[in-house]
Formats: sequence, structure tokens, C-alpha cells
Amino acid sequence: MPDIHNNDTGVDKPLHAWLVYNSFNTWKKFTQLYDWLIDAAKSHNIELVPLLGTDVSPSIDACNHGTVFDELDSGRRPDFVIFWDKDITLCEYLQALGIRCMNTAEAIEACDDKGRTFARLSAHGIRQPRTFIVPLSFHKIDWNGFFDGDDIVNDDPDEEAAYQRSAASARAFIEHVEKRGGGYPLVVKTCKGSFGSGVYLANNRKELLNKLTELSPNGTIVQQFVSKTVGTDVRVQVVGGKAVAAMRRTAKDGDFRANITNGGTAKGITPTDEQAALAVSAANALGLDFAGVDLLDGDDGKPVVCEVNSNAHFVNLYNACGVNVADAIMEYAYDECREPQIRYANRAFA
Repeated sequence: MPDIHNNDTGVDKPLHAWLVYNSFNTWKKFTQLYDWLIDAAKSHNIELVPLLGTDVSPSIDACNHGTVFDELDSGRRPDFVIFWDKDITLCEYLQALGIRCMNTAEAIEACDDKGRTFARLSAHGIRQPRTFIVPLSFHKIDWNGFFDGDDIVNDDPDEEAAYQRSAASARAFIEHVEKRGGGYPLVVKTCKGSFGSGVYLANNRKELLNKLTELSPNGTIVQQFVSKTVGTDVRVQVVGGKAVAAMRRTAKDGDFRANITNGGTAKGITPTDEQAALAVSAANALGLDFAGVDLLDGDDGKPVVCEVNSNAHFVNLYNACGVNVADAIMEYAYDECREPQIRYANRAFA
């Protein structure tokens, strides 16, 4: 097969790629991860250029003139982008320019909203705790008020009737959650949140209503509390459709969240075949190139998906099991983005 990069030496020209990361997540916890990705890229024949989101911020005029790579010092179009951010609009802009982004905007968006994650996984038959998406509201809602009785809240009969319809609907929703969710405690989660933030335990109806009122009108879900292994979960790192590393996390005393950021500890493990297969299926269902999939031990002994993280922080995983996920990501990215060039070469020199 002819070498389309450098026919004289027989050595492939390195791929040129960007690492796009958030302009405001630049403290050490994150920059260490970016450094690992850059170092791994070098060993896989990739020139990975780190760029802040502000470096490639879209600027489009009425005639759609200009592109982000024309405005950069190098002026070079990347072969691909490792998009380590949650700026969906920016990622979509890069994709609109025909740039391969890992992960894609669509996949990141599906992971960044826990309600959407649940809906997408459900459509693919992925095992999850029983989950309820709290109905959308456009303004602050007092969930407690719906259970305080049938007192008149408005002198206008039409307004009062509308309120009572809303109250009846809200009460029916809560009663459905209590019945189908397996009873209290229940887990309440904001649809947006990372590192264990926005995750709460409601031990009774009052706590549930208080938390829903507090979080309103933000997107929220309520989940069945999986009690078999309280305060522990398994994080499986998936890259390119393969489970490449895993760890079991254990919460600190008094916390049911196993996130290491919240004081939990971790130990490297070899995932069971069932855990690995479920994690891969979840990542594939969401269209992810790489992901950290959090699994719980279901009450029936089978794993269930708790959450899926599009850009999972993998430094703690390395500390637990010694696997540098950056290497797996860069090896996968090189193979993925070199293939189109190889196919072109075969056509051109056949």
C-alpha cells in the first residue's frame, strides 16, 4: 500500500489534531488530564494542539465567511478534534465545518442531561434504575402547595380551575413515583451536574417535595434507590466500543454517593463480562467514542447503568488501576482518522 504522507521515508506524517477544552476549567485537576492526552498523542503519531474554547469561538458573518482554522496562527485544518468540553454549540460549529469531533455534539448533549440519557438508554433496552422525568415547568413551582389542600388561591374562577388541574396532575405524578419507584428513599438528581453535585436522597414525601421545590424550574429526575450496595459503584471506562479499565468506588462514611471528588475511595478491578458488556452497550447507544459508565449492583444481582459521562475524568482511574486511558483514546483516534486517508490512497493508487 502506498504511503500518502511521506513516500520517501515510508514513515507516516503525524496526524494534526486539536484538544479543545473549556476556557474556565484550567486548574490543575483538569490540566493534568490535558497534559496526559497531549503526551499520549505524541506516542501515537499525533500532533495534538491544546486550544481553549475561546481560541476557536465561532464568528460567522451574514455570508458565512471565515472559518476558525483560517484565524489560528497555524492556519491548519485538524484531522480531528478531541472535544473535552460541554459547549454543544461550539462542537456543532466545528462539525458543521466538516471536522470529526470526539465525542460528537449529539453524544455529549445526550450525556449532559440525565433525563435525555435515561430516554436514550431506555430506547435501546439498557438496564437502569426505575427513573421518572419530572415534568417541565416554565417558572418556580411550589410542590408542597399542591398537597396543602383545596384552598382558594385565586378569586378568578378560571384561574382557580387551572390551578386545581395543575395540582391534581402534580399529586398524581408524585403518587405514581412513590408507587412505581419502590418507596422511599428516592434519589433526586438535577439533569445537569458532575462529580456527584446535584444528587440528593429523599427519605419521605416531605423531603421529596421540598427538594423538587428547591430545584424547580431546573430539569430534574427521580430514581429508584438501589439498596443492594449502598455507597458503592463501578466505573467502567469505554473507548472505541471496548471496556479498557474499571474501578470500584466506595463512598465516605455517611454519604451514599461514591464519587471520589466527594471523599470516596477507589480500587482497580477487572469488570465482569456482564458489567463490561453493559457499559459498552450504554456507550454505543449514546454514540460515544469514549465514556465513563457508572454501574450499580442491581437488587437482582445484575448490573444497572446509573450514569454515563462523555468526558470522564480518568486521573483517579489511573491511580486506582494503573491504566492510562489517554493512551487508549489516542490509539483509537489515530486508527479512526487514519482510515479515511488509507481508503483514499487505495483508490488513488489502485
